[in-house]
Order: sequence, then structure tokens, then C-alpha cells
Amino acid sequence: MRKLSCWLIENDCYKKFQGTVMEPTGITVHSTDTAGSVLKRFVQPAAGQTVGLSDEGKPVTANRMLEILGKNIYGNFWNRSGVDACVHAFIGQVADGSYAVCETLRPTMPCWGGGFGAKGSYDGRIIQNGERVAGGVLHVNFEMIEDYNGDKAHCKALYELAVEYCAALCLEYPTIQIDNIVSHKEAGEQGCASGHKDPESYWKKCGTDYTMDKFREAVRIGVEKAQHGKLPFVDVPKTAWYRDAVEWAYHNGITAGTDGTHFSPDKPSTRAEVVQMLYKATGH
Repeated sequence: MRKLSCWLIENDCYKKFQGTVMEPTGITVHSTDTAGSVLKRFVQPAAGQTVGLSDEGKPVTANRMLEILGKNIYGNFWNRSGVDACVHAFIGQVADGSYAVCETLRPTMPCWGGGFGAKGSYDGRIIQNGERVAGGVLHVNFEMIEDYNGDKAHCKALYELAVEYCAALCLEYPTIQIDNIVSHKEAGEQGCASGHKDPESYWKKCGTDYTMDKFREAVRIGVEKAQHGKLPFVDVPKTAWYRDAVEWAYHNGITAGTDGTHFSPDKPSTRAEVVQMLYKATGH
């Protein structure tokens, strides 16, 4: 997954909430309405922008970001004042035709993504004294940028990258629950967004069999795969001849090490500890 960041620092949402920090507890998945597949439609660096610009975690200049994204000659991108919409990220094509995720707000900031329903919003906003302010439930909101013609290959590329991005978010923010990953359509049905039908309507247009249940399961598998092989033990190097065995034992709940961060591979085990590990290993 290629991950860019180009914060929309001139967008009214960024200006209002840039100092606000909330814990995201879910993700709302959107798709745009036939916007033409490319990130540059929505995302451009502001003139002279020096913050929030990176390519794979490495800072870049505004000019370099413009080279990566390509130039929006129509000026209808969202990094400007007066735009009453802003999500945390977009997924689409960059100038060379490849695909990338581009984060446009910090995932811990409220956004203006799904709007309000009868029960409120998953944007991290509430209505207080007639004004929309930070509060309530925050989901990370992102848009998959649809193509004009419902191309199945483009849809597949977006879907797979969205799954990978959601898995990465779940790993980075443990407060996000996979069961709280919803589409805009589902969020609306839950009373926490407007009544749009995306991305299911786009998936159907492209002739796919994608569903949000399948999407959530794919994210779950992605998270489990990423977690497998990760150990909290600082004393088990990746080159250790016994590492695979330790990974198996740890991920199957047979051992938690000696103090949470150490496995203590050279420390003798008592007969009681050995019997306990055998007991767990045999499924008891």
C-alpha cells in the first residue's frame, strides 16, 4: 500500500478542528459519485504548504506532491476555503496511473464526511446550541474515487486497497472495532449519516459481488495476518532458530513470556510450567 499524506489545511473543516483530538471507534467507507478515478480531483497541496505532506512517511515539498498527484486544472479540489466537505482520506490513482491512499486529515480529527442522521453522526460532531461542534462518535471516513464507467478492474483495485488501509487503521488505533466498519449506506440506516447508498451502489454498478460483510471479513483476515509474526518479546531476535516456535506458542495462547516483554529463552522452566504449557497446547 502506497500511503501519501496531503492535509487539506485550507479546508474549513481542517481549520475548525485541527486542534481537536478524538479516539476513532469505527470506519465509514464511502465512494464518490463518478468523479473520474484520480486523486487530483479532490486533493492538491495548497500554495506554499509546508506541513502534512509525505510520501510513504517521508516529508515532501508541495511541488513534489503536485508531481505525484498531477495538477487539477479546474480548481475544484477540496484544499480551499468554503468547501463544506472533508474526509480523512481518499483512495484513487496518482499521476502515473498507480493507486495510493492519501490521508487528508489526521484520523483523530472530526470530519465532514457522512453528515447527520436521526441519531447523530459518525463524523465526530454533535449539534450544540445550533452549531456543529466536536463530540459524539468518530469514525475514520474515507472515499474511494469511482471511475466514470463502472470499470470492474478499477473497482477491484480500490476495494483491495481499502481493505488494506482499514486493516492498517485497526492496527494503529486499537479503539477501532472491525464490527464498527460500515458503509455510508449502513451508517445512514443506523441513523448516523445521510441517506446515500455508497459504496454498495458503486460495487453493484461494476458488476462485483462485494458486500460489507465480505469487506469486514477481509479486514479481519488482514489484521490477523499482520499480527501473526509480531512478538512483544525483545529478547527473541528475528534470526533466532526457535522464533517460529515461539510465535506459534504466543499466538496460540500457550505462553505469554515471563513479564510481557521478555520470553527469557535461557531461563529454566519448572515442571509445573511445562505441564501447564502442554495442557494449553493440547486444547484444554
